[in-house]
Amino acid sequence: IEFVAQGIARTLEPASATKFECRRSEGDRPELRLSWSEFSAADARNLRVEIVARLDGGDPSGRWELAVTKPRGHVLAQVHFPRLPGLSKQPNEFLAVPAWTGELLANPRGALTTSDGQGRRITWDYPGRLSLQCMALYQHNGPGLYLACDDAGALRKSFAVQGEGSDGIGLEISHLPENGARDMERYALSYGVVIGVFRGNWVTAAERYRAWGTRQPWARESRLRQGA
Repeated sequence: IEFVAQGIARTLEPASATKFECRRSEGDRPELRLSWSEFSAADARNLRVEIVARLDGGDPSGRWELAVTKPRGHVLAQVHFPRLPGLSKQPNEFLAVPAWTGELLANPRGALTTSDGQGRRITWDYPGRLSLQCMALYQHNGPGLYLACDDAGALRKSFAVQGEGSDGIGLEISHLPENGARDMERYALSYGVVIGVFRGNWVTAAERYRAWGTRQPWARESRLRQGA
């Protein structure tokens, strides 16, 4: 989390919290609740981060929600959630990103590692270069990781891929709270982050996003659907 308090910019990592809690509940919709609080920085002592993860029925994905409780006046510049570092390497690997009409990067680990072994980072903004709120890292016609947001309001965010050096790679989403949530004591994402697995290629990932998109008002009430 990147925030500003009394004109001073701070960055908080999970390791900055001195208290961590994990609770699991069963039932029709099992969920996992995680929280970080009592951060070591003096101006972050009253800050609390909560995450709720739920499985989506028989679908091989989970929906993750995030909320930040903070003093009124603290400005949330960016919330990086989730960060998925150290993803396992697979043969014949591709990164699919819906930038404009779509980009497909073969051997993304090599492309994101400099000649001296350092990692490179690529970021795509939404709304902006990204036409959809998703990305996928996968082995061609094999297992893959799908990352998306079910945000029907098209709020500002960015998707990123981070080279970690030595062939490492990670995926990330950064959320940009409106007006820095400065007048709020509790900021919560109004949408969920979807993390799932699949088997296939970029078409498989696009079909998963389409299944969500076609249920949204812009698709249900489109001129095409209404025959206009």
